[in-house]
Amino acid sequence: MVDFIHEALSNQYGLRIRTVAEVQGGWSASAFVVDTDTGKYFVKLYDKNRPSVQPWIQRMAHYMPIVLWLSDSTPLKNRMVAPIYTKDNGYKAESARWILSVYPFVEGETLCETKLSSDQIHQLAETLALLHSYKENIPVPTGLITETYSLPFLERLSEILRTKGIPHNLKTVMSQHAGVMQKAINDLTILAEKLRRNPPANALCHTDVHGWNLMWGEKLILIDWEGLRLAPIEADLFAFSDRFFFDYAKEAFFSAYKRVCPAYMVNETAMRYYRLRRRLEDISEFAHSIANDGPVQSEMEKSIMHLQNEYAELERMY
Repeated sequence: MVDFIHEALSNQYGLRIRTVAEVQGGWSASAFVVDTDTGKYFVKLYDKNRPSVQPWIQRMAHYMPIVLWLSDSTPLKNRMVAPIYTKDNGYKAESARWILSVYPFVEGETLCETKLSSDQIHQLAETLALLHSYKENIPVPTGLITETYSLPFLERLSEILRTKGIPHNLKTVMSQHAGVMQKAINDLTILAEKLRRNPPANALCHTDVHGWNLMWGEKLILIDWEGLRLAPIEADLFAFSDRFFFDYAKEAFFSAYKRVCPAYMVNETAMRYYRLRRRLEDISEFAHSIANDGPVQSEMEKSIMHLQNEYAELERMY
């Protein structure tokens, strides 16, 4: 793994590494800070051998050109982080097992679960309003990231329950909440059909706005754009609804957002859809990772805990 990082940064980025330090990564990738002769960089490393990572890898070719366009050609360039280019103007290096992308190192701290200050709320509202100003006429193909209201993760949940030999604690947790999960699946399927029949207007959306994807230094920076999608803006704004990431900041955020987008009116169907979708999709991700990635015991326990928390939040929605 570290050998691949050294080789890729040297051969494809022309960077000479002094040190490599692994740091806390996200759901889809491991993360490293590398110190080179020309400064520090942040490296995201995707393992092709992890089944749960495959969907994220497959999406890269569809969303990454848009991320680069946003960073290269729009005012968002000062509010986001995009990968730096390889020697041949690509955005990744790849081997039989690994894919990596290299990013500028941002001085600051990830906000994680820290409550946003008034200034941070205001900056986040401005950043999302600016992102949402880009609709379907941008000069980069968006067809393959356009919202279709498909729900492929629901079939994955069914497959997990049908699979023999899944970890006992996973099967126990999922069985305990089978009733509410089926009700949520039925409701989400109905909402998806309503939105297909009467689709709201789309805009570029990050779709994963929470503290772990926000960095604070001299200003607020939005990171980790794997979920970029052309969708109703509620795909972002549900994060400011009850019992989601920034529910405490709901009033302040929407006040700031409407100063930039005074005509905005919440689409209640879309808001309900994205709230419910996020709960079920997170449950699916945790369950799929536990069942297929073979986590070590400590990681298994953390994933089971997160899964139980998601089920508890789903129960509260009903």
